[in-house]
Amino acid sequence: MKTHDRARRIAQVTGYRLKHIRRILKAIDPPDRVIAQMVTKQFKIPKEKALLIVRMAQEDVEPQEDTPQGIKNLYVILLDKAVLQRPEFRKENPGYRYRRWRPCVYVGVSAHDPKYRFEQHKAGIKYSRTVKKYGKYLVPRLFNHLNLVPSAEAEDRERGLAESLRRKGYEVWQF
Repeated sequence: MKTHDRARRIAQVTGYRLKHIRRILKAIDPPDRVIAQMVTKQFKIPKEKALLIVRMAQEDVEPQEDTPQGIKNLYVILLDKAVLQRPEFRKENPGYRYRRWRPCVYVGVSAHDPKYRFEQHKAGIKYSRTVKKYGKYLVPRLFNHLNLVPSAEAEDRERGLAESLRRKGYEVWQF
């Protein structure tokens, strides 16, 4: 993919100006945390978003072409057990007791690839505060068999997955 096309796609996803993304891409060769720090200082971008831009440039991500139009992906993210201290979390899952083999999870649905969507959460782009603060990693074994859902069914499947996980003993948070 050409640098210009990559810059345009990254600008669409992050919301930053195309000219800034182009300058960042010119400076990145090879991308790493040092360059992300430089980007943070020069463009006054939060560190998480700078890292996302650097990773997208490195991996040649094409975020707008992840899934066909009208198709959604379900995803499950493991959350740190510190989330149990949030009152709204306890209210949503009354009587829950933390067990290592049945942890806290976040269930979501997106038009993007689950890995890319998790990166967005962690970078603070269209994110859930709970996932940004407590999210650890994706748990593909809980959602891979349900993916590529038609848009019309996506929310129902998300609720169904959340209820299924609750019945199995997981504490579930969903938006």
